[in-house]
Amino acid sequence: AETRSYYMGRAGLSAAAALGCFNAGKSGRLTLLFGAPSAVGGGYGATLWGAPDLTVDQIAERAGLSVGTFYLYFDGKADLFASLVVELTGRLRERLRVAYRSAGTAPERLERALDAYLDFVESNTKGFLYFRDAGTIETTVGRLSTWAFAQHGDDLRPVLEAGMAAGELREADAGLLAQALVGLLQHLAGFWIANRDSYTRDEVR
Repeated sequence: AETRSYYMGRAGLSAAAALGCFNAGKSGRLTLLFGAPSAVGGGYGATLWGAPDLTVDQIAERAGLSVGTFYLYFDGKADLFASLVVELTGRLRERLRVAYRSAGTAPERLERALDAYLDFVESNTKGFLYFRDAGTIETTVGRLSTWAFAQHGDDLRPVLEAGMAAGELREADAGLLAQALVGLLQHLAGFWIANRDSYTRDEVR
């Protein structure tokens, strides 16, 4: 299991939060306090997604918690919202990894990954928009969005390298191409959400 101290520092997050951000403990705390997530936005999705402007008192009230109970699990609002971004990123990575590891050529696997990404956006729209808009939270490694892009890029790069080696993709710097594709896909998904009346999913693909 990965344990990296990405969230210590400018976001005001503790060592305990940093050490727990990649394990089930942090996700378990979210579920314990706010309810399990669901595809239709239930659980902590319904309580928290899209609520970065709420105070800790308001968050606790919406969740039916005391403020004291909230602070038993999180150092503050930045700690909580960083945990939400980590949770969302992990759930999306799991889906994309299935596509990356499937059989077929690199272009075929990339097409499956695109479908997996759009499926995730459709079933977790509020969470996706929260991640996109909350990625500016600062940490000791820069913005949360920088960390998330690095995670997705690391997963994607081996697929691109394999495709280039097999002559299925044009030669390029796989790391740069991975970052470009991740950024393009996030922007395109957000644009699609905002313009669903004008563009179908097939047109986006």
